[in-house]
Amino acid sequence: MAKNRKFYSIGTTEQPASQTNGYILRWIGKENEVLQEGPFISIEKALTEQNTKLINGVCSWLVFYGD
Repeated sequence: MAKNRKFYSIGTTEQPASQTNGYILRWIGKENEVLQEGPFISIEKALTEQNTKLINGVCSWLVFYGD
């Protein structure tokens, strides 16, 4: 069961904005380093970017953040 958490910024008394799910695209670069792009809010946009990398022979994967 997911907990409903609130996040506050230091030095502010504002209520936190509701968090949304996000996606980070990661891939292996030419020198075997892990690179990333994002966050993407839309899964469709994230998958489009990942498919572009896969079509070009680049090993890539998506990381999901959220509830």
